[in-house]
Amino acid sequence: MRILNSRKHPARTLAVTCGSAALLLCAAAPTPAEPNASVTRFAGPFDLVTTDICPFPVADHGYQEGTLSIRDTAKGTLFSVSAREQDTFSANGVSLTSNWYAYHFEGLVDAHGDVVRQTTSGVLVNVPLPDGSTFFSAGRVDMLASGSSFVTVPDVGTSRGKDAFCAALSG
Repeated sequence: MRILNSRKHPARTLAVTCGSAALLLCAAAPTPAEPNASVTRFAGPFDLVTTDICPFPVADHGYQEGTLSIRDTAKGTLFSVSAREQDTFSANGVSLTSNWYAYHFEGLVDAHGDVVRQTTSGVLVNVPLPDGSTFFSAGRVDMLASGSSFVTVPDVGTSRGKDAFCAALSG
């Protein structure tokens, strides 16, 4: 696994979010698309390590399924992902598995290849914790402004239980 930290590589947030879909394009079945759009269904696992949630690295082994739409526009190439996901987070010998949750991601790459927009909306995380509480976050996030590969506090919305999540994974 590679540690991902988009503060150093802002364009990686797009790759992290769309990574599973992009890797599975050759195996996915095409679906009907709007004009000038390529829409592909995807499903598959991913692995990453994030340093953005807790003060220590957290491994995320997840599974995503959904659709990836790529469309050329007057302003550039628009990437849109609608997905549902389940994660198993691990650190210090402890693992926590999330409930299934759904989100929508959009990114825009301009004609120069620069990522100029990345937003995520929906549930960002939903993990039952051993103490009976839940690490839950939902809303809308400007991923470029956040500079983070894993956002748990939305710009608009709610987030709760992050401290309890990190405490549970601290061992």
